[in-house]
Amino acid sequence: MTNISFVKRRTKAVIIIMSLLSIIKAPVSGESKSVILGLYGNEDFYTEQAGQLSQYPNIEGSALFNYRTILSENLYLALTLNGDFITHFYPSLFFLDEENLQCGLIIETSAGDLNIDTYVNGSFFGNEFSSTYVYPGYAMEFAFGENDIQPLIGYKGAYLCQQIDNEDALFQSGWLGFTMDTALLELEINIGAGYEGWFEYPVYNSSGAVTNEIRQDFTAQADIYISWLTDYFFDWSLKINGSYRRSNANRYISGLPLNTSSEDRITASLAPGLNWSPSKYVNIAAEPLVKYSYYLNREALNKSGGLVGEKSYIVSIGGTLTADFTFIENIFLTFDINTQSDISNDFEFQNFNLKTRIGFEINM
Repeated sequence: MTNISFVKRRTKAVIIIMSLLSIIKAPVSGESKSVILGLYGNEDFYTEQAGQLSQYPNIEGSALFNYRTILSENLYLALTLNGDFITHFYPSLFFLDEENLQCGLIIETSAGDLNIDTYVNGSFFGNEFSSTYVYPGYAMEFAFGENDIQPLIGYKGAYLCQQIDNEDALFQSGWLGFTMDTALLELEINIGAGYEGWFEYPVYNSSGAVTNEIRQDFTAQADIYISWLTDYFFDWSLKINGSYRRSNANRYISGLPLNTSSEDRITASLAPGLNWSPSKYVNIAAEPLVKYSYYLNREALNKSGGLVGEKSYIVSIGGTLTADFTFIENIFLTFDINTQSDISNDFEFQNFNLKTRIGFEINM
């Protein structure tokens, strides 16, 4: 599902761009504002390139501003501004940050609803995934008709600009599908295709020299999202994804033949979810994840850099667990666990991470 978050309590601010086109389907009359401030203590564990598990204690502060209003009878506006700032103390002092600005519109017409979403994300110090970057983008989706079942058509694009990494890239994609929304059940099915141009990614010739060729990826994917309400306290969901990537990217390793089309792969993932609110003071959410990626042409390497004799694959197992407790009105105690283990026949892909977080949030 895609969603601009009009949060009642809290929306995780990091990488909010992953939830696009989620403007509310049934806008509420009037104006709504919320400001949420958070302070957390985190303990992060990662496997480094040498396979050693490293520990990173840190303190995180966040701020989130949400605003929505009705501009006219058939025009609705949503605005989200948020930021995260993380201070690491060990093994050395360093900072991470991420800022996000997102603006969405719903335009109601006699033929259906048009959702328009624009955003700019960025980081001054870098985050756990990349160095300093700016990431502007947009998305549009049209839902035909006003019935419980609505056909969908959408298109989105973005440009990633990074200061240090060789990953400046252009992303374009479109999709078709339908959505069904009833009192107890929500279902969305999409199929789509996309293009990615990686302008600074090295593409090699057979002798290992970098060419002037631009890395170009073509993708196809299918998504299924379903959620249903079993009773007043339980809300279940299920996400299923399958994708295919075709790329001219290759890999050159001295002493080995040129590994052509090394990024071609097939991926499938399954993520069930549960949201439980036994009372207005407690909310618990869990989402396990299983993901499988098979590289069609990439040769797996062992720890010494030698050929394994198999194509690379990755089995990822993990998930998230979140608990929010309200002891005082508009003040929440939060606890999060996020973990993922990557099992692979390619040593480069073998990873493990565990992130724990406890803190307070104030809804102002």
